Amino acid sequence: LSSCLEALYPQLPKISIDYALLEKAQNVVTIPSTFDWDDVGEWPAVARHNTLDANNNAICGESILHQSSNNIIVNEEGHLIALVGVDNLIVVQTKDATLICHKDKAQDIKQLLNQIREQAKHQHLL
Repeated sequence: LSSCLEALYPQLPKISIDYALLEKAQNVVTIPSTFDWDDVGEWPAVARHNTLDANNNAICGESILHQSSNNIIVNEEGHLIALVGVDNLIVVQTKDATLICHKDKAQDIKQLLNQIREQAKHQHLL
């Protein structure tokens, strides 16, 4: 079963469960609840689920900020991110890449990743 799942899962469409299954299902039951819901698969959720500094910056990793607010910064150890006079940015640094995006464009990151994958295919990087 495990090897079958490993082989098939990467080929499945990357769509949310509500579109893929729930909208087509005829036998769905819901239960009233009082818990909050958040799409933790999007970058703005980082700010909603982490402690913010005095200027509403969500910081995960080493950084120095000067006159900057409402930013989300995520970086790997051993790398410093410095921001000066910028607001509402998402800055993510990994060993492979750096992303800088305005929060208003966070929903476009998926399109950017698709573009990167296509470019990598043509350049044989992946």
